[in-house]
Amino acid sequence: MAIADLLGQLLNAQSMPQREVDDRFDQLAGEAEPDMLGEGVSEAFHSDQTPPFPDMVSQMFGQAEPQQRAGMLNQILASVGPAILAGGAGGILGRVLGGQGGMGSMGTGMGGLGGGMGGGMGGNMGGGLGAILGSLGGLAGGPASAGPMGGAMPGGMPQVTPEQAAQITPEQMREIAAQAQQQQPGVVEQLSGFAARNPQLVKVLGGVAMALIASRMSQRIRR
Repeated sequence: MAIADLLGQLLNAQSMPQREVDDRFDQLAGEAEPDMLGEGVSEAFHSDQTPPFPDMVSQMFGQAEPQQRAGMLNQILASVGPAILAGGAGGILGRVLGGQGGMGSMGTGMGGLGGGMGGGMGGNMGGGLGAILGSLGGLAGGPASAGPMGGAMPGGMPQVTPEQAAQITPEQMREIAAQAQQQQPGVVEQLSGFAARNPQLVKVLGGVAMALIASRMSQRIRR
């Protein structure tokens, strides 16, 4: 079936049986370019007809495999950088992702990213991802690009492993995504691209999101 025909059907996703929606979307994902699909997902993420972006990310995270969960977290880290550790989500990441020693070295290692950040957060974060990211003292600049499944990031940025990602709950991911969006709005487009490369996660977003994705992709075809 042609892409235009698939999109035409998915425009009515809200009134279609879920099994048919999933089947049509699987066909669409196999035919469409990832950047086109990513543009559609971004439309759904930004729309006021769908739940807030952090809720949708949490929904995808809850259905993702551990490797995909790691990829989502790594995409956020690549987009926002170690600044994500400076608030509530940083506390979540530090507490949940384990503890291998204290955070005393983090304040020194990340001095260029806020001086006393590590000292102020040391008592709460207890190691884990914070300790991993402590090696990023000289990191600066804009977002990097993570691989579709949490692949290597430019500049030697450490990665969250699937084992670590499995310890994060969907509710915690919602808070992480909310903080990331506040600090770096471009994270929405980054995670849209990730979702396009892992289209099975998009299917959990529901009929409204699917119709919005189809509408945006149809507009792209007509350009």
